[in-house]
Order: sequence, then C-alpha cells, then structure tokens
Amino acid sequence: MFLVWRSGWLLHVENLPVETIPQPLAQQVRRLAQAMAFIGVPFHTDLSKNIEEALQKGSMADLDRLLETRILFHVTINPESKVSVRQGKAEPFLHQGGYRPFLVKVINQAVTTAHLSVS
Repeated sequence: MFLVWRSGWLLHVENLPVETIPQPLAQQVRRLAQAMAFIGVPFHTDLSKNIEEALQKGSMADLDRLLETRILFHVTINPESKVSVRQGKAEPFLHQGGYRPFLVKVINQAVTTAHLSVS
C-alpha cells in the first residue's frame, strides 16, 4: 500500500509568500496522519508532536525534514514530463503476509495531471 504525499511546490518554498503555504499543507499532513493511524501505522508520539510544532510555526522546511523518514521514493516529473525516481530514507522492508505503508513524494515540476502508475 502506498500513500502518496504530493508536494511539488516544496522545492520553491523560499520563493513563495509564506502566508499562502502552511494552511493547505497543514490540512494535508493532518489527513495523512489520520490515514496512517486508521490503517494501523500511526506516526510515533515524538514525530507527531514535532510535526504539530512545525505546523504551528509554519515551518515547511522542518515539516519536510520530519516526513523524510517515512518516504520510500522521491518521484520527480521534470518540466519535459520525464520521470526520475530515487530512494528515500524509509527502510524498504516488507511484511510477509501483510502490508507496509510507505510515503511516496511526488515533485511535479511539469504540473501534469496524468496518472502516475507504480509497477
């Protein structure tokens, strides 16, 4: 099972007005935390506390750093719509007879709306 956290605009955080960034991202991160808890793999207490502090401060760089530990793959779609993938910091292990949810960070520089298939 993959939970996809779409954050293409995080690459250019310094260039965007700070007041426009935190609110939508905060809601998405809270939904992500709820989804992870719902499927039985909640963020540990320290991570949840640190995420909430970063959200309260509006620190997108801290938030990005905190979520990095759960990202299995970084998928980048460049402006020419070419896709590249690199490994994230999450430990890539499987659970026999079960599932292990990971985050996949998609950086969509092409602003494409085409489906992204994982195989």
